Amino acid sequence: MVEFNLNSKVTKNPSWIVNKEFDGWSVMFNPAMSKIYTLNETGTYIFEKINDQLSIKQIICLLKLECEDLTPSSAIYNDIINFLKDLENKEIVSLIPCCF
Repeated sequence: MVEFNLNSKVTKNPSWIVNKEFDGWSVMFNPAMSKIYTLNETGTYIFEKINDQLSIKQIICLLKLECEDLTPSSAIYNDIINFLKDLENKEIVSLIPCCF
């Protein structure tokens, strides 16, 4: 498994269908795997920013701009990395290895 770092990029697994629900929450469904996964408002925001182009660092910066009262950057970084690792373990996203 490739390690996540600030310059890593992430790609979505196109097998997952995302339906944005009320209050920013999303329900994700993978028909081939018969699995459902839910995302809270923050998880939905992060998932929407995954587009193969933005690095994890860029996603963190966008989240910090959006939310004025976030915890220190190191806590945000750890939370986002753990969230992305969870999505990767569920085969919802894949890590794009960074070359530097």
